[in-house]
Parts: sequence; structure tokens; C-alpha cells
Amino acid sequence: MLRHLLITAAAASFAAAMPLAAQAQEQDPVKLERDLKEQFVEGFSKGCVRGETPGVFDQPAYCSCLSDAYTNRYNGFALAQISNLSGPMGPKGAELVNLMMAPEMASCAAQ
Repeated sequence: MLRHLLITAAAASFAAAMPLAAQAQEQDPVKLERDLKEQFVEGFSKGCVRGETPGVFDQPAYCSCLSDAYTNRYNGFALAQISNLSGPMGPKGAELVNLMMAPEMASCAAQ
């Protein structure tokens, strides 16, 4: 449950910073992609480091690992869509994201 709340808080932090997605038609797509990834990393990291993941002794390193895993697996546009769709779902959205990222979460927790 705590892990679900952690991911929900991190996703909410990112979703709150989503105004760039609304500017998609007004910006260079390469710059927008970079900006969306940067927004994700910033928002996710802020939410993640506030949590305490069971079995993880270095929360900031765990959060950095997860952030890298997300941005390596998904582009900025996909991250924005995932956040926009999962955020309003609340805990169920966090469960879905956790399922999608379970291998990366296990790998990061083991480091």
C-alpha cells in the first residue's frame, strides 16, 4: 500500500506540472519531448523522495533509478499520457503503473 501511495504522490507531482503537454502544437517536437521528460523527472523525484519504500535503504538512489527506468522505457509524450490517464484513477491508477513497472521497481530496490 505504501508503495502505491508513493507512486501516486510522484505521479500527482508530475501531473500538476503538465502545462507543457497543452503546448504540444506550439513547440518544436524535439524540445517538447525533452521538456516533458525533464518535467517528469522533476515531479516524480519530488514525490518519490518524500516516501519510504519498504526494504529500500537509500530512497533518493531508488527514486533516481526508477526515474531513469521510466525515461528509458517511455518517451516524454507517453509519460505525459500515462500520468494524465492514471492520475485521476487514484490508487487504481497507481496499481496499474506499478504493474507496468514491476520489473524496474524490483531491480531498483535490489540495488
